[in-house]
Amino acid sequence: MRRKNREVKDLKTIIEIIGRATTVRLGINDKEYPYIVPLSFGYELDGEDIIIYFHGAKKGYKNDLMRKNDKVFVELDNFIEYQLGNNDPTTIYQSVMAQGKVEIIEDFDTKVKALQLLLDHCNLGKLNESEQYINATNVGKIKLENITCKTNDKNILKN
Repeated sequence: MRRKNREVKDLKTIIEIIGRATTVRLGINDKEYPYIVPLSFGYELDGEDIIIYFHGAKKGYKNDLMRKNDKVFVELDNFIEYQLGNNDPTTIYQSVMAQGKVEIIEDFDTKVKALQLLLDHCNLGKLNESEQYINATNVGKIKLENITCKTNDKNILKN
C-alpha cells in the first residue's frame, strides 16, 4: 500500500467499515476481462475470519463463471464526502478489498443462517423460511483473505 498512513489493520475497525457498506462488488475471472457484479450481502466474523454471504438466482452468467473458477476478488467502500482544501480536491472514503474463494452453500440450515445475516445487514427483518424460497435461491460464501483496508476518514484514523 502506497499510503501507509491510510492503512487500517484493526479487525474491529475493518468490520465496522464492512458494516457500513451497502454493496459488495464481486470480481470474477472472465477470460480476457474481469466480470464485476454489485451485490447485496451479509457478513459475520468467525474467530478472526471475515465471511461474506451473497444470494442470487441459481442460473446465470455469474454462476457459470464461479463454477469455472472459484477465485474471486471483493471490494466494499463507503463514500463520506468530497472536500476541497488549498484547491486540492479529495474524497473522504473507507474501503476494503480482499481475495477469496466462493463456496456455494447447499445445506438448508446454513443457507437460512446466511440469508438471515444478509437481511439483518440490509435491515429487512425476518427471513421467510419457506423451503421453496430457500431451495430456489443460490447462496454464496466467501472467506476473505489478503484483506486490505484503507481510509482517509480522520474519525477512523484516530482510533
